[in-house]
Amino acid sequence: MPLWLPQSFWFGGLAFMMLCCVVLMIVSLRHLIAGRWQAMGTLIGVRSVVQDIVEETHV
Repeated sequence: MPLWLPQSFWFGGLAFMMLCCVVLMIVSLRHLIAGRWQAMGTLIGVRSVVQDIVEETHV
């Protein structure tokens, strides 16, 4: 198997991850500039224990 084949899959995954990071950064900066703290917390924040419990138990 030529070496360029598995490396192209690796590079494609790395490029996709970088694209996702850039898009997430742009969207979060737009929320930050607009002062939408709730939207920013929902997008990139850490969930609380209560939110985890509600999601796991479907209450």
